[in-house]
Parts: sequence; structure tokens; C-alpha cells
Amino acid sequence: MWMLLLALWLVCVSSDGQQTSVDSFQMEDCETQSLRAPLGSSVLLPCLFSTNGLNWVTWAHVHELDLDTVQDLVGLSAEGRVKFLDPRHGRVKAFPNQASVGNFSIGIDELRESDLGFYICKMENECFSVKLQEDKGLSVLSASRLP
Repeated sequence: MWMLLLALWLVCVSSDGQQTSVDSFQMEDCETQSLRAPLGSSVLLPCLFSTNGLNWVTWAHVHELDLDTVQDLVGLSAEGRVKFLDPRHGRVKAFPNQASVGNFSIGIDELRESDLGFYICKMENECFSVKLQEDKGLSVLSASRLP
């Protein structure tokens, strides 16, 4: 499984549909965490790195039903700059004021089925991965569906 994710990182599809090469690294070295959240909820995807202030961190998504497609989501600099590559209609949230202390976590609001899968947070040769799955035991009602 990790070798497949490594292969996916070697050739990524950027937000404009062009293929871009990505520096190789060993996915086996990525710390991995699993998260479950109900569809419609908000979720925080953690990513913590030590930084020297010059680093950029990139988040990418691999959908669990389409392991051939890697979608770059957002780039964050330790200086607080943000480059949204696929903001998902404003549902992806970044916290640039936290980057200076090494917190490159992102949030996703109004979780959809298309958001499920693997998220990879990468800085140079370091990486962290989150497997996001639906929690079917809980349901979230939007304000429009409340009585």
C-alpha cells in the first residue's frame, strides 16, 4: 500500500490538470494517523514540523476510490504565506499564523464523500499522512435541515 502511495507522489496532477514531478521520498517513513468524521462535519487534519522559517509545506489528497489521482490542495510557508491550489469552493481552511511555530494543519468544512481518502503533508524529505474515513455512526444536520 505504501509503495503505491510513493508511486503516486512521484507523479502528481496539479490543480490545473498538468502533471508535475515531485521529489521522491520514502512513504514508509511517513507517520500516519487515521481520522473518522461524519459527512457534513468539519475536520482538522494535523501536520506538525520543526521549521527553520524558510520551509514550504504542501498538502495533497489521494481519494480512496481513485488512487491514480493526486490532487495538490494547498502550500503553506513558515512565514505565513498560503497558496491555495484547490480550495474546494472555500471549504479548505489554512491557519498561516500557526505556521511560524511549525503547525501546518488544515481544516475542511462541510465534509463530502469526495474528500475521503489519504492526505499527505510534506516538507522537503519529511511527511505526515492522514487517512480520512467516514464515521457512519454520527450524522451532522445542516441548519437548513433542522426543524
